[in-house]
Amino acid sequence: MEPAAGLRARVSVSGDPAYDGETVCEKRLKSGLTSPWHPLRLMGRLASGRGSCYTPLLVSLVLTTAVSLFYLARQPGRTGGVGLWEEGQEEEWSKQVGDRVRHKLERAREGEDHHVLDHEEEHWIQKTGLEILHDPDIISHLPAEEALNIAITLPFIDQQPLAAEAYMKMLEWITIYSSVRIHFHVITNAESEAFVDQIMSKVNLTSNCNFHYSLVTYDYIVDTIEGSLCKDIAVSHDYCNLLMGQLTPLLLPYLLPHLPYIVHIEKHITFHDDVGKLYNSLLKMDSKDQAIAMVQEQSMRYMRAFGTHHLKQPGSRLGQPPSRGHPGYNPDLLLLDLARLRKDPGYRAMLGELKLSLIIRKYSYHPESQVPSLGDVLNLMAAERPGLFHQLPCEWNKSSQLSTDPLMADFASCLEPHSRTVRATNTNPNLGPRP
Repeated sequence: MEPAAGLRARVSVSGDPAYDGETVCEKRLKSGLTSPWHPLRLMGRLASGRGSCYTPLLVSLVLTTAVSLFYLARQPGRTGGVGLWEEGQEEEWSKQVGDRVRHKLERAREGEDHHVLDHEEEHWIQKTGLEILHDPDIISHLPAEEALNIAITLPFIDQQPLAAEAYMKMLEWITIYSSVRIHFHVITNAESEAFVDQIMSKVNLTSNCNFHYSLVTYDYIVDTIEGSLCKDIAVSHDYCNLLMGQLTPLLLPYLLPHLPYIVHIEKHITFHDDVGKLYNSLLKMDSKDQAIAMVQEQSMRYMRAFGTHHLKQPGSRLGQPPSRGHPGYNPDLLLLDLARLRKDPGYRAMLGELKLSLIIRKYSYHPESQVPSLGDVLNLMAAERPGLFHQLPCEWNKSSQLSTDPLMADFASCLEPHSRTVRATNTNPNLGPRP
């Protein structure tokens, strides 16, 4: 088997002793020898001649223990995992232990870590057939010395200052729940720098994590892309402007050449959990081809866009609801393995104007607006190269819209049966033209 490389080789989750259950318990539990009344301490005092005052007490403890063991050994009760209960009391035992287990599970759901099951409780679970599902993403596996790279777009805030409220809400919820340090890469125009500083200053007032930020200005994007990428893949100047203006996240492998990965988040996403756990999803993209991760689309957007294709290819699964196919991907939360995309010549080729035009014709694709959006291009890429994509659990980008339409319900009912929580919600899952 080929050894792990790139992003997946940087962190070993299972081999880290910090996540070993016994190690955690060892750090959490206090030593039993700290009490001066511990039997070993009492025996030590007696042996040293300094504990004569403890002799009557120790003799009493020994006699009491011996009598108790003799009594229990003669009882007809049952021992083992069930404990020392008389015949006919197993129902009471099951009720009491079951209540303890349920109480510990409830505390675990509330985020407490003091819920280790003892042997009697484990025996009860095996006896009842109860299955406890463990959340593999209970913590982020981002290395402690690193910051999570997040890209956000705050376009022309200097001209639309009222739009800052939506971006502030998104940033505040990210930083409130985050357990990791964050580096925000803010895509904006140079004239908005002072406004970005004000937004970040206000976000810092409610933040529970350390974060810093840097700007990726449109001037830098134009200088970088026009001088290199556009001359190779763009036929017209309009297409180059489309790439730099509306498809900017697709250019991040080339705009941020020093980064191994990025998490791109749109303003419609509200987090209810630790954004650092998304790093675990990056580690799960273990296929040699997977480099882009998104949650499925939860509307009929791409069923309509591939409508003509369905007439020509009745067996096509593109854009179909989950019960019949694949509904496509929602690009409001986007994970990119930048290092892998930079090395992939096929990815660069699909960004080309002629290549994209051919793919649109091949699938008789109908965008909602005159020019293709980020979601359009990504879903056409997914139709052409499905192996490039990794599907995130729906809990990371759950539609907040409700509908009584059975077909819409088929699209929206995407949470896994064992999902305990929605980690992020989307107020605008049905993509439309972006401001």
